[in-house]
Amino acid sequence: MDKDKHLALAELIDSYRVIPRVFLLTWSWYTMHLGWYLVHWYTVQPANERGYEESAALIGIFTAALGFTKMIFDKYSSTGRDWSADK
Repeated sequence: MDKDKHLALAELIDSYRVIPRVFLLTWSWYTMHLGWYLVHWYTVQPANERGYEESAALIGIFTAALGFTKMIFDKYSSTGRDWSADK
């Protein structure tokens, strides 16, 4: 492949933002999986053994994962290509 084809391919990948979309999709799937796992872990414990520590750990871990997801999405949505500048 010559240089022009490489640049055209790079422009295509950049304009459609393939890598950030795959990362965002993967992280969103992971967050949903983590949430399911945490809820399952919490609900299989006997009710008399669920204390403040378990509840706080569940809330803390899930809040951190959702906060990181929001940070990733905000970065993704704020760094997009300005399509109106090409006109």
